[in-house]
Amino acid sequence: MGAFVSNVQVFTGDGGTSRADVVRALREDDGAFEGPVAVGPQRAEPWIALFGPVGTEPDLARAVSQACACTCVSVTVHDSDLLRLELIVAGQALDVFNSMPEEFPEPDGSSGEGDAARWMPVLASGRTPLELAAAWGSEELFAEDLLLQVADVLGMHAGDAMNGQDLYTGELLQPVEDGEVDWLG
Repeated sequence: MGAFVSNVQVFTGDGGTSRADVVRALREDDGAFEGPVAVGPQRAEPWIALFGPVGTEPDLARAVSQACACTCVSVTVHDSDLLRLELIVAGQALDVFNSMPEEFPEPDGSSGEGDAARWMPVLASGRTPLELAAAWGSEELFAEDLLLQVADVLGMHAGDAMNGQDLYTGELLQPVEDGEVDWLG
């Protein structure tokens, strides 16, 4: 059995969104997401991780992105085969990268090949869209290895990018390093 990872990464690198903003948005939610949701710590990296129930990450990303007028990335690894990343800005999907569009087609019929230039505002300092496109095009056998390459280019905390809720228990797949987690919902 392969790995299953699902989380939402909230971009804080533009200085417009704080962890407190995210927690407030989740507490004031009017049913736009299914809980419970774990909010990861604020770190040196410009991302805050949210760990919601498996399969809810795109909806959670849209809800938080809209409520906070911020950028989020929905992260899904399915059975170590598929990596799906959705870039969401102010509640609207801006781009999707799907590593296996033939086996897991996009619901809207789009290619899912991703446009790395659209991700420019959330790239790690000094990184380029060409580096993101190269990561997407790498021939990794396991989707989680591909995710680690992409997380590096985006400046995400690798442990948070590879974490999520267990499908059966609702507990986090692995302990969160160096920080507290708030459970909401």
